[in-house]
Amino acid sequence: MVSTFIIVGIVLLVTLASGIWLSRLGRPYSTFILTIHKLIGLGVGVFLLVTVIQTGRAAGLSAYAIGATVAAGVSFLAAGASGGILSAAKTAPAGVTLIHKVAPALAVLSSAALLYLLFAGGTA
Repeated sequence: MVSTFIIVGIVLLVTLASGIWLSRLGRPYSTFILTIHKLIGLGVGVFLLVTVIQTGRAAGLSAYAIGATVAAGVSFLAAGASGGILSAAKTAPAGVTLIHKVAPALAVLSSAALLYLLFAGGTA
């Protein structure tokens, strides 16, 4: 359990750090850093999904864990979609920029809550 928290925590920090690095470098975005940023974000989302599925099959999920899963999923999707718009558009709407600033923070918080609920007695 602790190793899962550490892995997810480090990967989320690397994703956030690369996003901050991208924003400071400005446009045009570095293709290498942008690709790493997107792949790490996608990877941690898939890792969390696999973890939820495996834990759910083994022990079942509480209503709270299901809620945290939905919150994490929506946050990851919002971060990914808004990031895609930001990287593709020459000038992105202010709302998209705001979503991309808020969604990653919500993804981190909901992921932490989800992992806590999965491994600290929040199942069944």
